[in-house]
Amino acid sequence: MNIFLKQVFIGLPKTVGNKEATIPMEREWTSAIFKEPITRFCLDGKNGVSR
Repeated sequence: MNIFLKQVFIGLPKTVGNKEATIPMEREWTSAIFKEPITRFCLDGKNGVSR
């Protein structure tokens, strides 16, 4: 069976929100959920995707 990747999304952890917020839902938080598509050639391997 051949595997073909149509599109790859990558992203580094990003911090959003307000460090000084008093409202819980506006507090600062960090997540790597933010991803963007790769538009250039890259290689993948054991250690992830090369940039």
